[in-house]
Amino acid sequence: MNRRCKRRHTGPDDYSEHRYSRRVKHFKLDGPLLKTSSCPYLQELLPLELLLHIFSFLRERDLCHVIQVCHRFNVVANDKTLWKDLFQRVFDISSSYSFADDGHVYKLNCIEKLSWKQHFEVMHGSIHVYPKLALLSRTHPMRCEARQVRYYSTVSEAVTTAKDGDKIVIHPGVYYEQVVLFKNIILIGADSQGDKLVTISYWDHSVVEFSREACHAVIVNINIKFDSLPDSPLHKTYTISIPSHCSPTVSRCHVTNNSDYGACVYVHGKESNPLVCDCVIAHAANVGVFVDNHAKGVFESNDIHNNKLAGVWIKHHASPIFRNNSIHHGKDVGFFIFQDGQVCIHQLYK
Repeated sequence: MNRRCKRRHTGPDDYSEHRYSRRVKHFKLDGPLLKTSSCPYLQELLPLELLLHIFSFLRERDLCHVIQVCHRFNVVANDKTLWKDLFQRVFDISSSYSFADDGHVYKLNCIEKLSWKQHFEVMHGSIHVYPKLALLSRTHPMRCEARQVRYYSTVSEAVTTAKDGDKIVIHPGVYYEQVVLFKNIILIGADSQGDKLVTISYWDHSVVEFSREACHAVIVNINIKFDSLPDSPLHKTYTISIPSHCSPTVSRCHVTNNSDYGACVYVHGKESNPLVCDCVIAHAANVGVFVDNHAKGVFESNDIHNNKLAGVWIKHHASPIFRNNSIHHGKDVGFFIFQDGQVCIHQLYK
C-alpha cells in the first residue's frame, strides 16, 4: 500500500520535471524557436518608415521605454519629427522657446538649438493655462496623453500654485483678469507663426502688477490690454506696474491702455530696474511709458507709437536707459523730461 502511494505520488513529479527540462532545452538561445521569433525582424529587418509610423502612436513614457530596448529603437525613437509631432499634439503649440542666462527671452528654431525631445521635457514640466483641458478629468480622451501635465483655467490660479522658477505656458485665448506676480516665475504666451494669440485684459487697477517678491519674473509674448469701461471712475490706471526694488523682464509683448489717466508701462520707485525689450507700446489714451520717482530701467528695441500724449515721460529723478527704440506717430512729444528727470538715449529712431 505504501509502495503504491509512493509511486502515485512520485510519478507526476518526475513527469513534470521531465516536461520542464524539455521546455528549457526548447528555449535555448541556439534552439530553432529563436529563428522563427519576430524579435529579429522588429529590431533589424522592419523598414525604418514603418517602425517610425508605429512609434508615432506611442506616448512619451512608452517612447522612453522603447529607447532602452536596442540601439536601432534608440535611434528611431529619438527622431526629431517624432517628438515634434508629439510636442504639437500634446501641447497644441506650434513653436518652442528657450531662455538665456541673462534673463533675455527669445524664440529659437528648435532644430538648430535644442532637440524637440528636450523641449518636450521642458514643456512637460511646465504649468499650463488651458481652460479647455483644465475642466476635464485626467482620464478623458483629450487628456490621455501627458496626463501628468498641470492645467489651470486662469492665469491667477496658475500663479498661485507655481513655485519660484516655474514656467507657465498660457494657451491661446482672452483672459479677463488681473495678474499679480509675487513669485519669480516665467509667463509665456503661446503663439502661431509669430502671431500673439494670448490676451490678458482688465478694466480696473493694473492688468499686470509686479511685487517685490517677483523681482526677477519674466513675461513674454502676451497682449496686455487695459480696457476701461465707459462709466469707470477717473483714477490713474496702468497696464503694467513695476514698483521699487523690482527688476523683471518684459519681452515681445503688445501693451495698450485706453484710459485717460495712466500709462501703458509704469516704472516707479528706487531700485526699480526692469528690462523692457522688443515690445510694442502703442495706442495709449495718455502716455506710453512713465518712469517716475528715482526709477531706472533698460528699454531696448521697442516700438512706441500712436500715443495721445508723450511717448515717454521721465519724472522725479528717474534715470532710465533707452537703446534702439523707435518712437513715432505720437500726438505730442517723443520724450517729456521734467522735475529733475534724466535719460540716456542710444540710437533713437523716429
